[in-house]
Amino acid sequence: MWSHPHRKTDDPQGLLMGTPRILEPTQESHHDPWPLQRAAIQDALSRLGRDPAHRERFAPWMNLALHTPADLAQLPFTTRAHLQVDPPLSDHGVPKSDIVRVHASSGTTGNRTISGYTAADLNLWTRMVARGLAALGVDRESVVYSTLAHGLFTGGFGFHQAATMLGATVIPGGQARSATHVDLIRRLQPTVLFSTPSYALHLADRFSPLPPVTLGVFGAEPWSEADRKRLEALWGMRAHDTYGLSEVIGPGVAFECPYGQGMHINSDHFIPEIIDESGTPLPAGTWGELVLTAPTRHARPLIRYRTGDRTRLDFSPCPCGRTLPRMARIRDRVDNMKVVRGVNVRPTDVAEALAAHPAEFGSWLLEVTRPGALDVLTLVAECEESGRPELARDLQKAVRAALGLTVQVRLETLGTLPHTGGKTHRWKDLRLTKPHRT
Repeated sequence: MWSHPHRKTDDPQGLLMGTPRILEPTQESHHDPWPLQRAAIQDALSRLGRDPAHRERFAPWMNLALHTPADLAQLPFTTRAHLQVDPPLSDHGVPKSDIVRVHASSGTTGNRTISGYTAADLNLWTRMVARGLAALGVDRESVVYSTLAHGLFTGGFGFHQAATMLGATVIPGGQARSATHVDLIRRLQPTVLFSTPSYALHLADRFSPLPPVTLGVFGAEPWSEADRKRLEALWGMRAHDTYGLSEVIGPGVAFECPYGQGMHINSDHFIPEIIDESGTPLPAGTWGELVLTAPTRHARPLIRYRTGDRTRLDFSPCPCGRTLPRMARIRDRVDNMKVVRGVNVRPTDVAEALAAHPAEFGSWLLEVTRPGALDVLTLVAECEESGRPELARDLQKAVRAALGLTVQVRLETLGTLPHTGGKTHRWKDLRLTKPHRT
């Protein structure tokens, strides 16, 4: 266990200032984390209440008595709108000279959210990702290949920093062309792959066969158990999920252990809740929107941040021995639903229909057009048997049954749909590009 030069004597578990330790079952504390969480939240409220950018929202709550985790529900939510400030970084509550790194969200759900990091925040971020990687077996013997971009997107830096801390050999492929990634993977024979799941499937579909990789660590987008099975079959790997978001810290919020029964949330730093559409807290095991409180960040601590991601929580012990609460794989986003001819359409419903179909499909997207007065929804999917009209008709029936909506199906050959290596986009809404004229 590494030492920490500033470890507090009143923080014996190292959870607030923290040692960059790796949580194995024999090392994780089984104490009640609430006293330390409460102290961190009250400190964050005090800081936010005094900060000009947040005083109006949080000053009334500076002296709130928090007796149990349920008392969090008394505090106001933080949304993306609260983080869209001008000038950027003016809401971070630290001198600008203390900010040593700036990242931004992908912008897939609106304007980019800009997040600054102090040196202490970078250290926290690296340690949280390292917890998950170590749990999956990444160590000094690992050779890691990353297709994740090293730029404003937090994924590339987060995984790179943590793997380096663990002593692994890191190959930062970043935003190289697909052919370059494949060439390096074939020549360098990595044992670990960092990627988005859709891009790893894209590489395997387009450039098969590829050398086997022992471990795949994925994140940044929703994916299914069917995707996991395909990844493991195509790459010969164990495929595991992670979760994070740039507004909170980046990757490192939660990670799967080798048992793969949900992602362990690093709840000593990221305190989870689940709420319904009205903002009412829901009990464990219920699907709803994930809310995270991140009180130990130095730059812009967050109180009850609405992530927009749909999941559920499990507080029962994991077979691995860790006591951290677990979250289910992200099902979808609360704002990822579109209304097509009066029907609520979620990509996850289509994903389940594709997974249940006997044929194997690669990348796919939903295209919405309005050639006349009515919307037309088309499923565009890659498939090895793309030349079979009867397969398209059969898939059309399956998706129609899943959505309750007539859907056109267009099958393409594997590797046809473009992929940048980042997050996959399931929607291509063309209704506003060519408005219907009457």
